[in-house]
Amino acid sequence: MSEQTFHFTLGPVQGFVAQARRTRDFWAGSFMLSWLAGAAMRAVDAQGGEVEFPKPAQGAIGWLEGIGQGEPPRQGSIPNRFKAIQCKVPESFKPEHVTQTVRDAWSALADAVWRQDLSHLPEGSATRVIWERQINGFWEISWVLGEASNLLDRRKNWRSHFAPEEPGVNCSVMAGWQELSGAERPGDPVLRAFWHPFQEQFPRDFDADEKLCAIAFVKRRFVKVFAELRAPMPNGWTLHGWPLKGQMPSTLDLAAAHWVARLEGADSELL
Repeated sequence: MSEQTFHFTLGPVQGFVAQARRTRDFWAGSFMLSWLAGAAMRAVDAQGGEVEFPKPAQGAIGWLEGIGQGEPPRQGSIPNRFKAIQCKVPESFKPEHVTQTVRDAWSALADAVWRQDLSHLPEGSATRVIWERQINGFWEISWVLGEASNLLDRRKNWRSHFAPEEPGVNCSVMAGWQELSGAERPGDPVLRAFWHPFQEQFPRDFDADEKLCAIAFVKRRFVKVFAELRAPMPNGWTLHGWPLKGQMPSTLDLAAAHWVARLEGADSELL
């Protein structure tokens, strides 16, 4: 039975991580991207493959399976692109299982957020239609089997993934994606009717002027459901989440940190 090298990448990195309004948004995008890449690595391992580069942080994959020890990962540490070896083909190794693992993991997380915050909306509502279109159409996943080092770059140059067309009002965080109310234009009363309850109930998650798309909504609210997440994956294993603290220092806090550290006689608890 032959062995080939499997190359994999998940994106868009810039579109998911860099489009942010808060330090917390940057953290959330980086963390979730790392979590999804870790799920892909575990899918390779489940089929007898071995990830050659990069090696995930010690114990990181164990937490994905619910058997982690010590402190759970809080920062994204697994890159979105990797090369795996010892993948037996064609009978044993199925690249489509890796792709499906990532999509199932993302869908499970998004579904958990929907059930927590938006399940009061009817299944056929405009919000649900937008949600499914964006959640299902966001990720670009590319893979190749072969030995040449540039195969993955050549595959990505095909540009075979196209984001869905987005009408209506733009998301406040992720340009080009429609916000979830389904309003047809800025100033539409539907915007306030939809978003004001979230802004009132969760002021730390939604600013008064924010209207979010499904992807940005998941980034803001996934921490609340992540600890209880359990999702069956291809190849017979279960993906887990773990408890997270989603609050991050603001840009003002970061800018003042060195000055604050030099204050003499300051009460550290108050700071």
